[in-house]
Amino acid sequence: MPILRLKIDRTLMHAYLTVSPEVVGDVFTKERVLEFIKTSGVYSGLLQENVEEMVGEQVFNREVLIAEGKEPIAGKRGRIEYNFNPTPTISPEIRDDGSVDYMNVNLVQKVVPGQLLARVIPPISGTAGFDIQGHVLPAKSGRKAELHRGKNTSFVDGNDEALMSDAYGHVRLAHHEQIEVVTVYQVKGDLNYTTGNIDFNGDVIVHGDVLSGFKIVATGIVEVKGVVEDATIESGISVIVRGGFIGAGKGSISAVEDVIIRYVHNQQVKAGRDIIIANEATNARLFAGQSVKLNGGAGVLVGGTTTAKLSVECKTLGNEAQARTEVTLTFESDLESKAEGQRKFIAGVESQLAKIQNALKKMVESDLGVGNVDASRQRLYGSLYSAENDLKENLVVLNDELREVDEKIATLKAALFVKSTRFSFPGVSISIAGAQLLLLKRLERQHFMHSKGMVVGVEMKRE
Repeated sequence: MPILRLKIDRTLMHAYLTVSPEVVGDVFTKERVLEFIKTSGVYSGLLQENVEEMVGEQVFNREVLIAEGKEPIAGKRGRIEYNFNPTPTISPEIRDDGSVDYMNVNLVQKVVPGQLLARVIPPISGTAGFDIQGHVLPAKSGRKAELHRGKNTSFVDGNDEALMSDAYGHVRLAHHEQIEVVTVYQVKGDLNYTTGNIDFNGDVIVHGDVLSGFKIVATGIVEVKGVVEDATIESGISVIVRGGFIGAGKGSISAVEDVIIRYVHNQQVKAGRDIIIANEATNARLFAGQSVKLNGGAGVLVGGTTTAKLSVECKTLGNEAQARTEVTLTFESDLESKAEGQRKFIAGVESQLAKIQNALKKMVESDLGVGNVDASRQRLYGSLYSAENDLKENLVVLNDELREVDEKIATLKAALFVKSTRFSFPGVSISIAGAQLLLLKRLERQHFMHSKGMVVGVEMKRE
């Protein structure tokens, strides 16, 4: 009868069977092998195919793997699913034609309040294993990932498995894997190809210059501590440029509220309220919803076009070279449309009055030489004279109302002014509420205003 020997490794994960014949012609059966394996302490992981092959081929004097345990499969750790790029790198934008836009490098990741920033993906459970003796080998559980809440963020519904933004701003992964929303985006140096264009929900501070061709769009305040070249800046609040705004005229700065800047050369500036220039504006295009002020430094406004709704103030207007300098104060008021409507209505009433008076005149002419007219004729006279009186009374009231509106308009127009506290030079054109004045000589300390359909200048007293 063949001799069966079983070898089990120390890990209890593998069992090897060796069959040795006692005499030539010995054979062994599957039943004997299975019984031997069982009595040897192997209860799990039997490799049936190996056993059947060994018996079928009557394999002698060779170790055959007949049982194998199963290693446990460790669970997978939970992870954080980011709704933004936690490790942004400079990545130029590819245009539709395949060319590369190096000005848009997509470093700023805008978010709004309530926007989901990240969520926890639960861990995946492990799978237990076993050894050949039937012992269960437990699997390591996957660890739960943790969201680390940074400033301007909060957990959704108090659940620490989802994080949202509490503010407009730029989302980023900060120290210790904290997710935070920054409401002030800062560029440490110049805005150039390294940083690319900025489109940001919040304030933007550029500690250097903004180079030509680049663009800043922000919902908050934009502050540039250097100069702005032929670039574009758009702010939902105000723009502050500590240096100047220079270039070939391809740049533009616009703000919903104010623009405060040191000087402007050749460029365009728009403000919903005031434009305040600390030194000078040369050949600029300025548009202010309220006022343009150049009261500090040189205070020079020369060349270009300046448009405002209330006032323009400077020290020197134009220059000795008589550079063409246009200053316009627009006048927009609902009172003007009201006055226009009133005039049209009065014209209609006057037309009706003229018709009645003409009818009365013809009646009187036809009744001359006639004695007493009949009763119906008298009633017609009475009706026409009554209508005439009513229309005359209405016209008095309507003209009084129109006069009040015109006086209010005149008062509003008179409040518009262009002021030059030093000199105003020939070549300057001043338009206030549609009236225009072209300066033909140098004037000193002038306060220009609208009066009776004209622009007039009044010399201010020395302070």
